[in-house]
Amino acid sequence: MVKILGKGVEKAEKNKPLPEALEKIVGFMKGDATISVTFMSKWTGLSPGEVKAHIQTLKTMDLIERVGIGRGGYWLVKPPK
Repeated sequence: MVKILGKGVEKAEKNKPLPEALEKIVGFMKGDATISVTFMSKWTGLSPGEVKAHIQTLKTMDLIERVGIGRGGYWLVKPPK
């Protein structure tokens, strides 16, 4: 679960599970830090827009960070605080 802080911003709590879609995206990023939104979209069955929205949620939760840009960048998955 995640704790709702207000205005759609959520904070990850240690040892609490994420919703399934977010968990899948984090799993893909852990498996391949250079994975693309398009690839995640194909493998999750979500639209690219939905994947991008979930990525934004994960960034807001301070669970992931994008290091670099474009094809030269990668995803950094952070532990919950």
